[in-house]
Amino acid sequence: MSTALVVTSISAPNAVLRSLAEGSVRHGWDFIVTGDTKSPDTFELEGCRFLSIAAQQAGDHELGRACPTRSYTRKNIAYLDAIARGAKVIVETDDDNFPREPFWEPRKPDFTCRKVDFDGWVNVYDYFTDGFIYPRGLPLDHARDTPPAPGESATIECPVQQGLADDNPDVDAVYRMLFPLPFTFQSGVEAVALTNGAWCPFNSQNTTFFEKVFPLLYLPAHCSFRMTDIWRSFVAQRILHHLGFPVLFHECTVWQERNDHCLHRDFLDEVPGYQHNHAIREALVATLAEMNKEDAPVRKLRRINEASRFFEDGLLARIDAMPGLSCGIPMTRSGDHQRSGYPDLRIVDEASGAVFYLDPKLVEQNSVASTFRTFYFEPKDETLKITDDAVHLLVGIEHDGQTRRWTFTGWRLVDLSTLQVRLKAEFQASNKDLYEGVKPETP
Repeated sequence: MSTALVVTSISAPNAVLRSLAEGSVRHGWDFIVTGDTKSPDTFELEGCRFLSIAAQQAGDHELGRACPTRSYTRKNIAYLDAIARGAKVIVETDDDNFPREPFWEPRKPDFTCRKVDFDGWVNVYDYFTDGFIYPRGLPLDHARDTPPAPGESATIECPVQQGLADDNPDVDAVYRMLFPLPFTFQSGVEAVALTNGAWCPFNSQNTTFFEKVFPLLYLPAHCSFRMTDIWRSFVAQRILHHLGFPVLFHECTVWQERNDHCLHRDFLDEVPGYQHNHAIREALVATLAEMNKEDAPVRKLRRINEASRFFEDGLLARIDAMPGLSCGIPMTRSGDHQRSGYPDLRIVDEASGAVFYLDPKLVEQNSVASTFRTFYFEPKDETLKITDDAVHLLVGIEHDGQTRRWTFTGWRLVDLSTLQVRLKAEFQASNKDLYEGVKPETP
């Protein structure tokens, strides 16, 4: 199968990129690197197809112009380029991960592994070591959970495969600040596959996607850099569960010599994940399951925008029932509860008093790339519902577009703090403004 290797980088050709390019030439892989505004003016590396920011913005893909600059998610343009060039397998990594020889082995969707049947969070790293370590994005209150024993070996189809990394594994800032690194996993450990109901975040550092699930590659642009691949993994897992596919985790085929990071900045970028990953996943899973029941009233609605209230009510009830969180309808500045207008829900962490706004929206899965305006906010004193210094989140709940047979397929969680604001100057006038004092004329 035609294989593409994808990286995004602002670096000049370094030791990792040269190693990836050399390996790609040897094994016949298409190696694609997306640059950004901080990339060098010239980038020359044999065996590498480099997409400069100018090339991305002038290319065939509208996303090249729409995607924010100075963003890891410009990797999305490389995915599209690889697909357009005929890739059937896309392998992704980063510019600080050195490949080992097994990294270059031909990728196959069928994998001999041990299945993990479980309902809840699983610390996959625990299967590959006797030491204490957990993957970035795993809720901290589950970091020390003992994972369930895997089943017997079987060969099963796994269209998403996550490889681990030695030395500097993908852990969060809390782990890096408190525990020693480097860390080496055990070698020769058989892979594990998490089946329907078992959840573990996976990253974009050593990951393989096969053609049938290429839509799951999309990295959300409007959330923090440290959460984009993690929140992608949650959406992907929910869809894979629906399709009956597991997520595979296998032993290390790369080792990381980590680029410089500010751990405090990483920690701040990861805070939305610490606070929301578990609660939002639980609420979304339960709400979508309820709305997709055969007899659910929401499925028979004539207009999809009538469904928003059902999701608002479902998420409100479930989040409000979670220990340590309260959820309600935001009040206006005058103290009135108001359903209409942004935002729809106000979530409070009762221990810290931190406030989070959550706005559910319905979006047809085939219209995600539409450029028509679908989000509008105009602050007015009398109806303004934003009364707190808060985190602003929007969840786009996807549906299949089948009128009166709606099926809700997944969601996209957006951190609105990273949304690029577009202001539009408009002339507005009433009839009175226009015509008062002007003498009418007749033929």
